[in-house]
Amino acid sequence: MGPDCLTFRLKGDLAAPEFRDWMARHSRKLGVSVEGIRASAHRMEIATRGQYDMLEAFALACSLGPRDVYVETMEIVGPKPMGD
Repeated sequence: MGPDCLTFRLKGDLAAPEFRDWMARHSRKLGVSVEGIRASAHRMEIATRGQYDMLEAFALACSLGPRDVYVETMEIVGPKPMGD
């Protein structure tokens, strides 16, 4: 069985320039590959690949973010883990 994919959306004040570097550091620590990011100052959609538990941990970490980022909502939009 290969890695799972997970896409999640963040809404809030996401314009801090260090947020992408912060995400890159944390994704490496969790073994998560960031496949793509679509972003504006107030919305971000992040496509990821890796072990499902680590993908969920990464999504949670991003929702907490660095101190200069304020995330109002985080929504996991799919897909579900393989085998479920």
